[in-house]
Amino acid sequence: MSTTRPISDHIRSGTFRADRHGDKVTLPSAALVEPDWSDLLPGGSEDAEKSREDAAELWARTAPALMVAAGLNDAQRETLSMFCVAVASYWSVTRELSRTGNLLRGRTGELVKNPLHTVRTMYVNEVTTLRKELGLSPAAAARITRPDADDDDYADSSAGSADILRIVQGL
Repeated sequence: MSTTRPISDHIRSGTFRADRHGDKVTLPSAALVEPDWSDLLPGGSEDAEKSREDAAELWARTAPALMVAAGLNDAQRETLSMFCVAVASYWSVTRELSRTGNLLRGRTGELVKNPLHTVRTMYVNEVTTLRKELGLSPAAAARITRPDADDDDYADSSAGSADILRIVQGL
C-alpha cells in the first residue's frame, strides 16, 4: 500500500507533472485568518500574555511565507495554529526553567531534576513534528522553490498571494 503525496510536496520538490497531478482536488485560495490567541491561550497572568504575544509574533512571521511557499490556506490553518501555540508554550516552559533552575530540592532535601524538563521535551517533539509537516525544517526549506511572482498562472491561482510573495521576497 503506497501513500499518495500531496501536490504541494511535488511542487516543492520539483516532481509535479500536470499529466499526473492535474486532476487532483485543490483547495480554494483563501487568506489565512489569525486565530484569537486569548481563546487558545487564556489566562490573565504576565506569562499568559507573553505566550499570546509570542504566538502572534510567530504567526506574523510564518503565515505569509507559508501562504506563498507552501500554498497554505485558511482550511489548513489549524496546523499552523498548533505550531505557534507549541512554540509559545516551549518558550514559556524554558523561561520558567530558567527562573526555577535545572535542579530542585526533593521531599527529603536531595537534588532532583526539575520536572519541567519532561514538559519541555514534550514541546520539543511537538514543535519538531509540526515544523516538518509545515515544511519549516532547514532540510524542507532547502527543497522549497518559490514561484515567480510574475507568473500569470500562479497569480491567477493564488488570488492575491502574488502581492504577498513580492512582500516576502523583499524582506
